[in-house]
Amino acid sequence: MNQGVFGFSPNLTSTAETLREFDSSGSYAIPPGAKTLRIFLVAGGGGGGAGGRTGAATAVAGGGGGGGAGAILNDFRVEDLGGPGTILQVTIGAGGTPGGSAIVNQTGTSGNAGSASFITIAGLPGYLMTVPQGGGGGGGSLTTGTAGSGGAQQIMTATASSTSVGGAAAATGTGGGIAVQHTGSGGGCAGGGINAGAAAGSGGNVTLVTTGSGAPTICTPVFTRNTNIYTTAGAATNGADSTQQIFGKFSLGFGGQGGGGGVAAAGGNGGKGYRGSGGGGGGAGQAQNSGAGGAGGNGYCVIAVLS
Repeated sequence: MNQGVFGFSPNLTSTAETLREFDSSGSYAIPPGAKTLRIFLVAGGGGGGAGGRTGAATAVAGGGGGGGAGAILNDFRVEDLGGPGTILQVTIGAGGTPGGSAIVNQTGTSGNAGSASFITIAGLPGYLMTVPQGGGGGGGSLTTGTAGSGGAQQIMTATASSTSVGGAAAATGTGGGIAVQHTGSGGGCAGGGINAGAAAGSGGNVTLVTTGSGAPTICTPVFTRNTNIYTTAGAATNGADSTQQIFGKFSLGFGGQGGGGGVAAAGGNGGKGYRGSGGGGGGAGQAQNSGAGGAGGNGYCVIAVLS
């Protein structure tokens, strides 16, 4: 039975009194009678790097995937925040812009980092919460497309291991994929490379971890274990945009899929990230334009009254 994500029951309605979601910046007034708030805050994911472009018979890599942003989950006593009626200002970080397609023979343009998200209390200095962004993925070169760095995850004040770095690309074929874990925002997948023999690789995929301590609890029937989230993006095919959450309604998003490399046609573009996840890397181009990276996902916040 679905018991909700991070203590956010799926039966809660999205109202200012009970639960409020933010996909863009705004303010929240603590309602009368509230005693405890649970707040989940995610920053903007990094943009994916563009694939490199080269001439015939030369290997080149796709772009690296953008890093997933940091996320924080914590509970607060309303009396410590100033009591009911206190205004919380929520600033949602933007996802990083992607690297643009290479139209001449060169290393691909790197994606840009996302922006931090933070919460302040009206009239008071400093931050109630702040969370770091994901780094941009590197543009594809003759050898590699560097993965974007991931932001740290903090659940109830305990720092969790981050699994949110982007996928790395190589000039030998398939772009690096991402394995979904419990705590990390999704990193973007890398774009497909092209080898010297003009064989184009496919973009990297997101998969679900199936065993061990890192295996996630899936709170939605949409996803099953031991499967790819996306169908592989083949040669010269755009990577899929991420539009879904990882663990349920009130949770992080997947990273964008990597675009496939292009020989007879331009390299595929990387897919966009969602809710703090990284954009996918663009596919490489051999005597063709490379694929652009995918934009990082904007940040996200949910505030719920627990008692």
